[in-house]
Amino acid sequence: MEVLAPVVLLVTLKIESDKILLKYSVENKSGAEIFLVNHLTRYEPGKGWIPDAKVIYVALDDQQTIELSKRVPPVPDNRLVTPRDYYVTPLPDGERLEEEIALSIPLRENRPYDALIEPIPEPREIETALSFSMGYFESLPNIEAKKVVVHDVPTYDLVPRNPPSVPGAGLSDSENQQAEGATTLKEIILKSEPIKVKLQVISLPKKVRS
Repeated sequence: MEVLAPVVLLVTLKIESDKILLKYSVENKSGAEIFLVNHLTRYEPGKGWIPDAKVIYVALDDQQTIELSKRVPPVPDNRLVTPRDYYVTPLPDGERLEEEIALSIPLRENRPYDALIEPIPEPREIETALSFSMGYFESLPNIEAKKVVVHDVPTYDLVPRNPPSVPGAGLSDSENQQAEGATTLKEIILKSEPIKVKLQVISLPKKVRS
């Protein structure tokens, strides 16, 4: 008997002369609401970090593979940084979300805690394996997606459903551990199968990569 995946990611990547067209859908068959990490942020001078569903991280590794992703920004191990904000979209059980995004070629590497600085490196052509990843969270009893407006952009933020209780107040150690586990979010990553492509890319210098 075939076991169906509870959350299904379908991805189409189309390479044109001047852009990559990414189209993806996420279908929720898990039996409960999930929260997609599909609102990353971009910086705008004078405002700060603004939620933007068109932002995608682009990471080129040492094996010359490229991962496009919408997920919680991974914090680098070797530097002290302020964690980047992210926002979510609730997806009820039985529903599907679709998005389409265009990325310009040459494809610029875009990591959450690094930036290209002048002078911008010249593009180079590489043969690479290209994939797309999407992060999501499962529902928890004490977590909810709260509607917020950030710099005039409507979105959702994951917040505690009730004010946190004082640890140990009338609870045993095992009960405290269970309560803590009920509010601990763990991101689940969906990833598409890579496709082989030849692309013009602009990569970050290795010395500033996370």
